[in-house]
Amino acid sequence: MTYEDYANLAAEMNILFRYIDDDLVEKVPQKIIEFFQDIASPTFRSKIDPRFPLDEQYLLPSTELMLTLLYRQYWCTDEERAELDKLLIEQQTIEDQKNQASFDNIFKKIESSESGEDLFVAETPSENLPTVASNNQFIEKLKEILNQITELFKKLLKR
Repeated sequence: MTYEDYANLAAEMNILFRYIDDDLVEKVPQKIIEFFQDIASPTFRSKIDPRFPLDEQYLLPSTELMLTLLYRQYWCTDEERAELDKLLIEQQTIEDQKNQASFDNIFKKIESSESGEDLFVAETPSENLPTVASNNQFIEKLKEILNQITELFKKLLKR
């Protein structure tokens, strides 16, 4: 990420902190909040509209990740943290397997091209197919977490 990306993330987080329940914001260390305030871009234009739930907002991908990290570190229960950790580990394992498979396939293709075989033929037909089911599970869980954060926003807006 570039400095501008971090500055935009910080600006968007500062806006979100205005709408998040004070009890939750107090759980975040003051150093983190001050850091966001210090590096925030003064020219960033957020598309956050407090009339809509969080899962319907357009947030920067880095902001979504930061909210997930803050949720995991400061706002969730021990049970939710364990479940989130399990999902993140599963997702990382899937990504590692996909990367390793791609890495292995590159060498298989290089070796086969050196032996005169077709460079673009996969070993099995399923090697080139994406693993959609595993990613969908992760996305659904991430949406569930974002919905929980949305509920926090709704509680704040009802005040």
